[in-house]
Amino acid sequence: MTCSISVHIDQEKGIDTEYPKKDFEDWINEVEYELGSHSLKGISSVSIGLVSKNTIQDLNKTYRKKDKPTNVLAFASYPGLKESTNSLGDIAICPEVLKHEATEQFKDENSHLAHLFIHGILHLIGFDHEKIAEAKEMEKIEIRILKRLGIDDPYQIDLI
Repeated sequence: MTCSISVHIDQEKGIDTEYPKKDFEDWINEVEYELGSHSLKGISSVSIGLVSKNTIQDLNKTYRKKDKPTNVLAFASYPGLKESTNSLGDIAICPEVLKHEATEQFKDENSHLAHLFIHGILHLIGFDHEKIAEAKEMEKIEIRILKRLGIDDPYQIDLI
């Protein structure tokens, strides 16, 4: 299936990790399938920035007041700008943190990337996890999408 949303990938200088654009397009299609075509109506693009640990930490500190690196951050387009550009927003992903987490959690790197990207897209659409009920709903959506992609529940805790 062709993705109706253009995916732009930018890499910070020094980041040599590359992820296939088609994967991101496939994951957007799955989000749209899950939520319905109205969920991304009028949206023509999303931007992905692959950034260093220092950059993601600076962004996290500036926008979330958390002075530590994180795996993914999502920045929705400002009202007005979203309508004029038809952009869903920007997603910053830190490959270094992503790879470390995947290894630490015994996850496939690409599966973890799919989860983080889908999580970011859901944030851009308007989902959040500040309240328990919101978190549960967002997790259910992520789990259903990932299951269709053949990816295990990322929230499942193995007690072995």
